[in-house]
Amino acid sequence: MIEIIVALTLSALVLTAGTFMLSNYLRTFKKLSVAIERNQIKQFVLNKVTSDIIFAEGINKSSGPDLLILYLKGDTLRYDYFNQKVRRRTNKSTAYLSEPGEINSLSFTYPQPGLVLIALNANKTGAYCRNEK
Repeated sequence: MIEIIVALTLSALVLTAGTFMLSNYLRTFKKLSVAIERNQIKQFVLNKVTSDIIFAEGINKSSGPDLLILYLKGDTLRYDYFNQKVRRRTNKSTAYLSEPGEINSLSFTYPQPGLVLIALNANKTGAYCRNEK
């Protein structure tokens, strides 16, 4: 009888420890998944903006810190941060590259003609408009 009580007690301890470890693992996995997803969204947005800058025919002079205006394949392309989302607009369509809250800020600086520095949250990169005339 004592052996059964000891076995049940040890089994309960092992199951409790296993449940605690699984719970911690799942909580950590969820946090990492969210962080990875946000990182992928930031990378997608930066890749799209830099690609458009590189292949653009020119940068509009009225571009500013909150708005990037490019000439691309006979179209005018605009990037801005609107309603807590990154927005990409052409003459024909509008697309949001992120959902609300995924990206906190987007800004542009133009240190020299053809060069655009992009600040997306804490990430910063630059791209050169190589086809500018």
